[in-house]
Amino acid sequence: MKFVLPIAAICLLLLSGVRSALILSREVRQYHAALAPATGIPLDSALDGLDASGVHKTPDFDPDEYLKDRGTLVLFVIHHNNLPAEIRYWNSTISSVASSDSIHPLVQYWGICDAGSDCNAYQSTARFCILGYLVPYQMHIAASADTNREALLYGRSGRLKARLPIASAPSAMSRAILPEVRWL
Repeated sequence: MKFVLPIAAICLLLLSGVRSALILSREVRQYHAALAPATGIPLDSALDGLDASGVHKTPDFDPDEYLKDRGTLVLFVIHHNNLPAEIRYWNSTISSVASSDSIHPLVQYWGICDAGSDCNAYQSTARFCILGYLVPYQMHIAASADTNREALLYGRSGRLKARLPIASAPSAMSRAILPEVRWL
């Protein structure tokens, strides 16, 4: 009987410690979820990809880990079965945005090819970086945006700032981009 009480007390103490650890673990997960906005990049992902020739690409970041020159990144899916028309569309959109003197000059554009390396031959005509692949989480976000016919606009911190519906005309698309990239 002398040994049963101390053993029972130790078991209860251990169970209490395990329960506290589980509660604390749940609280820490909730805290991290609250820090990462629903439209942001999770703590275990990044904007990394492979271009059409297999070279690792990341956006141009400054030393403080912000997009270079307070810039933004527009990411969209391009479709290999309609590639020349889509390159003309995005080149025209990029020209229209660049010709506006009311925005900050650095907007990076990435087009994700829906067929991996099938877009290689068109990189020389595109005014944007054509990527074949992204990290899996970002590929999922890009696929979701493609399903909804959206382009993704990432702010200077590398977090998703806006989902922009892809307009039927490049001029309309540039009008959708301009308010989002003005002096972020």
